[in-house]
Amino acid sequence: MINSIRIRVFVIFILIFSLFTALFSGYFILQGENYIKIHLISISIFIISLIPHIFLRKKRVLKLLKESFKKNSKNKKYDFHNSLDNLSLNSLSNLIKKLNLDKKRVEKVLKDINFDFKNFDDTLQDIADNNDFQPQKLFIIIIEDHLKNITKEK
Repeated sequence: MINSIRIRVFVIFILIFSLFTALFSGYFILQGENYIKIHLISISIFIISLIPHIFLRKKRVLKLLKESFKKNSKNKKYDFHNSLDNLSLNSLSNLIKKLNLDKKRVEKVLKDINFDFKNFDDTLQDIADNNDFQPQKLFIIIIEDHLKNITKEK
């Protein structure tokens, strides 16, 4: 990484130096001085040093693009929000069975926060939508209460 940064800084320095040299020699040519060789040399150095600059920049951009696509493909399956969204599509009774929750305690938690639900076969999404609430927050509230209950028992 350090070598790459040093190379980039060196190439950028050469670009800036050759550009200013070309500008000053062009100014002196307009004034009638004989700086044509310096002008041509500085412009050719500028053009030649543009090639590694463009290559390094392109290489860096391609590397960033590849990394961004790799991260998306790896983390897509394990994304926290996707997992919560999938949990909200399960029925409440199914979540109680899977997570080994106490049915009475879950009912008490829902009544404490003034939730209106008819049966445990409704999904978290349906229960949350009926009560103008987000299903992910509802799930977190239920799990939080369950964890408090576990710590009290110990």
